[in-house]
Formats: sequence, structure tokens, C-alpha cells
Amino acid sequence: MSENGPLATTVGDLRLMLSVLADDGLAGRTERTPLRIAVALRSPLAG
Repeated sequence: MSENGPLATTVGDLRLMLSVLADDGLAGRTERTPLRIAVALRSPLAG
């Protein structure tokens, strides 16, 4: 299985990710804890 594009494990994570991609800021974010962001530069497909 592979996914090209946004991938989240919770609805809250997905809401935050899509609000950032839509340039709406951090919609719905109330916690003041640091954000952890990961970036994968390699293709998820073998080859």
C-alpha cells in the first residue's frame, strides 16, 4: 500500500494538515505543545 499526499492517523491531525495546506493557519489547534512534522523525500514505491 502506498499513499502520495497527506497522510494522518487521527481526524484532528488530518484537520490540522488540511487547514495548513489550504493556508487557513492552524484551525482548531488549542494545545500549546510543539508540533512534530515529518517529511519523506523518497518514493514509497520500490524501484
